[in-house]
Amino acid sequence: MKLLRLHLGRSVSPGCNAPAACHVARTAPYPAITPFSAFVTAVGLAIAALSVPTSALASGSGAVSPARAAQDLPKRLHPAQALQMAKARPDKPHPPAGAAKRRPVKQMPKARGADRPTGRRDARYRAVPFDVLPGWAQDDHLAAFKTFVISCEKLMRAVRYGQVSGSVHQHAAMLAACDAARTLSAQSQRGQRSKRMTRARARAFFETYFEPHRVVHRKGRGLVTGYYEPLVRGARTPQGRYRTPVYKRPKDLVNLVTEAQRGAVGTKMTHARKTKRGLVKFPTRKEIELGALRGKRLELFYMADPVELYFLQIQGSGRVRLPDGSTMRVTYSGKNGYPYTSVGTYLIRSKRFPAHRMSLQALKTWLRADKERMKLLWRNQSYVFFRELKGAEAIGPHGVLNIPLTAGRSLAFDSGYHALGLPVYVSAAGLKHGSAQAPDRPAGFHRLMIGQDVGSAIKGPERGDLYFGSGPKAGRVAGITKHAATFYVLLPRLDLPSAPRARRAGTSAAAGDKPTAKKRGGRSTRAAAPPGAKPAGAAAAKRARIFAGGDER
Repeated sequence: MKLLRLHLGRSVSPGCNAPAACHVARTAPYPAITPFSAFVTAVGLAIAALSVPTSALASGSGAVSPARAAQDLPKRLHPAQALQMAKARPDKPHPPAGAAKRRPVKQMPKARGADRPTGRRDARYRAVPFDVLPGWAQDDHLAAFKTFVISCEKLMRAVRYGQVSGSVHQHAAMLAACDAARTLSAQSQRGQRSKRMTRARARAFFETYFEPHRVVHRKGRGLVTGYYEPLVRGARTPQGRYRTPVYKRPKDLVNLVTEAQRGAVGTKMTHARKTKRGLVKFPTRKEIELGALRGKRLELFYMADPVELYFLQIQGSGRVRLPDGSTMRVTYSGKNGYPYTSVGTYLIRSKRFPAHRMSLQALKTWLRADKERMKLLWRNQSYVFFRELKGAEAIGPHGVLNIPLTAGRSLAFDSGYHALGLPVYVSAAGLKHGSAQAPDRPAGFHRLMIGQDVGSAIKGPERGDLYFGSGPKAGRVAGITKHAATFYVLLPRLDLPSAPRARRAGTSAAAGDKPTAKKRGGRSTRAAAPPGAKPAGAAAAKRARIFAGGDER
């Protein structure tokens, strides 16, 4: 007992030679040890010694040196207390030498008082001035304005008739901006010279009704890719080399979420098959291509190249050149519900295809070189169904909510973060093939886009897909587009009067509706502000003059 006190109590000399003992001597003195606590300590040490494998003691692997054991002991702790803690919570094993360290998780930037929320908690909007946007003054705001008006027609109808237009609800100020845009467009179409829309007036409209916001999130930077409307060859009936069926939407296919939300649900199922027993999963791509839908009279037309069919499904729309020289236009009508999986990304990660050579055309060529490679497409279980556009609908391709797309101005984004129809200024300095370069503009792609589409592969607060148009040329540009980008989302100003919540069927603001006031709950709510409404500030006076017809160019 006396010897034990010398090693664990105050009598230990600081000049000792044993490392473990020196460690104990350098710590604060322990309280006196009773015979019972000494017995518990001795038993614990004996059990620990017996638990070490003989092979570990012989080879040294897995054994813990006395110095390491001393370092692992909690300081200022009685040995009996340490033994009780070890029984209650065993120590975690130490990682082997050379093991990869876990990367620290990048934290969200600190919130500011003026930040506005996105549709999800992992991203925010942070206000910035318009002069921060690269190339803003040189952009064609009139082209963006016309695209915005097209969106407003569909969005206002969707909101007022109870259709869900995305995961993020439309703000009343957005409807006010839409009302003003449609009024301005109608006045311009009537031929009034003083009301004719110009680039200057279009720019003044966006600066009056919106304010730019940087998208703040953990990754810090965004990514844009491109898509287009392909031109493929096909036939309405199976003939000659046209043997690959393209299916229309089955009658037993039901939506689990709206089409506007399908790009915002992550890996969840978006569609299912309705049966007498309830909802079940629809067949996968592999099962469909092996004949799961054969004999159900769902064939819309036939194609010769299954590779072209796969990429037609990725684009979501296309034109079909028939044997008689005529064309038909088809668009997305639904999918089997499975999340999209990128085959190109799989090939790069599995080192089957070099990343620096990856492009749309290169992937098509690689797949056609060996029929067995077509089975790799089954990794993407998602399968898209189409419908034919007829009449006025067939003028051009459609995005979500059947919004007609505009080449170079339509953007697909994640509607889980952003409300559909919002203007987004996309700045990608490295993307130089998507727009004409001019000496008075900063190099790269800097353009005001309108959120008119969604996609299963478009996920994230700063992830976008740029629509480049129709045909082979647009396809070549889209196929090589994958660049870092910055999003400046133009949010509607909250200090503008709200638009009316509902309007009688058959009427519109463009038809000359007068602002009305209704009392709800003791408060008065007015219709949208007229397009000449003057916001506060010195810059507002100039924008008001432009609205009035001055300073046109």
